[in-house]
Amino acid sequence: MHTHSGGLLHIACNVYVQLLVGLRCEAEWGFTTTAVVYGICGVGGNVASAAMSPFTMAVGASGAIVGLVGTRAAQLVAQWGSYPPAERSAQAWQVSLHNEHYYYCSN
Repeated sequence: MHTHSGGLLHIACNVYVQLLVGLRCEAEWGFTTTAVVYGICGVGGNVASAAMSPFTMAVGASGAIVGLVGTRAAQLVAQWGSYPPAERSAQAWQVSLHNEHYYYCSN
């Protein structure tokens, strides 16, 4: 049995990205919606991980964090026309940077 752990740096990066994304999502969507999205993505990510590697145990918040970033990206695409041009750029950069932070911190 293997427990996923990238060590203290991985945990610190997860917390950092979770704060960046989570606070922004909570400001936009409110606590309840953010908590529901986070919970569904977390459970879904761990179920998908178990389905892909049934003999490996993995724990952590990675699925939930990626889910929040993905949900923000989907929201941006779906509402692209409703944002003023300057806000579009700012939102796109934020989603991109959240994704980059997570990618580089988790590897």
